Amino acid sequence: MRGQTVKALRVDAREGGQIVEVGSDGHEQLWGTIKTYDPHGDLNMDFHLPHPTEKNPGFSTVEVRFTALGDDRTRVELKQSNWEALGDVAKMVQGGYRQAWVVIFEGAYKAACGG
Repeated sequence: MRGQTVKALRVDAREGGQIVEVGSDGHEQLWGTIKTYDPHGDLNMDFHLPHPTEKNPGFSTVEVRFTALGDDRTRVELKQSNWEALGDVAKMVQGGYRQAWVVIFEGAYKAACGG
């Protein structure tokens, strides 16, 4: 985010809610708008991909499904689609997001869940 350290991530966990990243300088960047949300199973959101040269870059769709595999295990499935809505920016960011989701879920999300 503009080269700033992330101070917080604010999630309004409801349909129509927003996911907003807050930088150390106080700048807020919209990450996503939640389309559907079931706290025990799945999340579907419009994922906004900001690009410095575009005011309204469009969004991809992110679907996350959580499936319990036992008392201490959960399968997380993530599908990101609608890349074509991003035009020329899509090819530039698509590979980076594939890697970023792994870091987010295997690092930050796992740690937040106590794993």
